[in-house]
Amino acid sequence: MKLNKIIKNCELETVCENPELIVEVTGIIKELFVGIKTKEKIENMNCRHVQYALKNFAIANTKSQIQKPKQYFKQCLLSALEQIELSSQYDTQTIYQEENDIYAQN
Repeated sequence: MKLNKIIKNCELETVCENPELIVEVTGIIKELFVGIKTKEKIENMNCRHVQYALKNFAIANTKSQIQKPKQYFKQCLLSALEQIELSSQYDTQTIYQEENDIYAQN
């Protein structure tokens, strides 16, 4: 039941572009869930974590060819769980938008 809740919270139909990607990401989440070291870490995973991981994976994949994409994406997901709050609050797009809004008000 917990696994189904995690997958539902990830809203993969919304986040992923195609059905094959949904299947792949679902499989990776299942592998993380059965892992002793990762099961507890992913209990609060949601769509923002998956989006963040996909974005970071895509950026890395354009810079170089990822040799083990599945393993790398697992690490992207785990990293997203630790980093998403800080990065989503202080990304450059948000900072620039806030500055533009301030200038527009004056």
